[in-house]
Amino acid sequence: MTKLKKAATSLLSAIIALASLGVWTAPVQAADTPISLIVDRRTITLDVAPIIENDRVLLPYRAIGEALGATVSWNESSRLVGLTLGDTVLELTIGSAILNITKGSVKRTETLDAPAKILDGRTLVPVRAISEGLGALVTWDDLTRTVNVTSPLPPVPTAVPTPTPPALNVVFTTDPNFEIIAGSRAQFMYDNNNSVLLYYFDSRDAESIARLPAIKAAAKTEGATVYGIDVRTSDKLDKLTWLWNYVDRSSTQYPVLLVMYNSGNIQKITTFGSQQELDDIIYNWSKGFYSTTTPTPTPAPVTGTPTPTPTPTGMDMLSRYFRHRSEYEATRLYNNNETFIYVYFDSSKPGYETNLEIIKQAVVRLEEDVFYSDHKDEAEKDEWWFANDLYTASPIPNPCVFLVQGGGLDTKYGSDIVSAEYMVNIFRNFLETYR
Repeated sequence: MTKLKKAATSLLSAIIALASLGVWTAPVQAADTPISLIVDRRTITLDVAPIIENDRVLLPYRAIGEALGATVSWNESSRLVGLTLGDTVLELTIGSAILNITKGSVKRTETLDAPAKILDGRTLVPVRAISEGLGALVTWDDLTRTVNVTSPLPPVPTAVPTPTPPALNVVFTTDPNFEIIAGSRAQFMYDNNNSVLLYYFDSRDAESIARLPAIKAAAKTEGATVYGIDVRTSDKLDKLTWLWNYVDRSSTQYPVLLVMYNSGNIQKITTFGSQQELDDIIYNWSKGFYSTTTPTPTPAPVTGTPTPTPTPTGMDMLSRYFRHRSEYEATRLYNNNETFIYVYFDSSKPGYETNLEIIKQAVVRLEEDVFYSDHKDEAEKDEWWFANDLYTASPIPNPCVFLVQGGGLDTKYGSDIVSAEYMVNIFRNFLETYR
């Protein structure tokens, strides 16, 4: 009995010693435990149980392929399995140990430890070889008999460099006498009757570059700032609602200098004369002296008998004094208690031409500013100051002349537009009385 106890004690000591040396291990999961497949932390349901052959796990190719997002195919006649993911194509023939891998234009083969086979009507393939061939990461958990597959990371897109816009010419550098502004700010200046020098230009246009230094020099003399609207870099041009009455948005004729007075008058300059002429324009602007004339380029010196300056024609006089003002602008002048003559007509309706021609002849003789708008072209038809007068009259005179004095409507003329001489007298009496 004593010998038996000693033997048991010796056996127990040996077991403890082996355990302390790490030789003793816990028993592994039973071999009959089903093999499971997890792809990207999702358990994949398999219609045929995986098997192990030659230490390799084989499972249905369609299950692993579709779980990784691959397109799978099966050719019955050649018994060929195909899997495609991106630019990677795998091909494997049943019973063959050769896996063909094509990635882009590069082709290679890999010898498998266990070939694909058909079991219970399902094609089983070695999961590690197929998954890694598609770029995935595969691990095996022997304790739980689980195959863990992690999809390949998507390729990092090649960064497309953002093209660097051409640098602005140094003439457009912001300084005390020049600043490029957004369209919304120019609109605010206009709405608040600010006295402003506004330079509308294209920063890549040679003429826009060439003309600005002289304008800045003239502004500097008066301590003024020229504000620029650049069709290429200025933000929020869609906020401008009045500028397109003075410049053609679709035109490529640059630059345009708009001399804006706090009276609401705007002088448009597209023909730039000498430095002295620009100095005079900006000097008069700084003093509030509004002129309807635009500078004439200084002629080059000539020899011989000078050519006399042509007398302005009726058309020249008309374009000088018969000036477009939108209905929105007319409202602004009215709200500012301005005194002015305003002609309304609608060219979309017949019968306006005769009386409008009489008005034009009167304007040429008057040689004073007369504003007009064609109702057909106006965008905001319900927001002008005399809308009620027009919309309550039936029919509306077309054309109709409004004499506006100090924020009030003096009178209006429609059917009584009888002659140019008559209208000239009406206009002169009105201006002499109220201006």
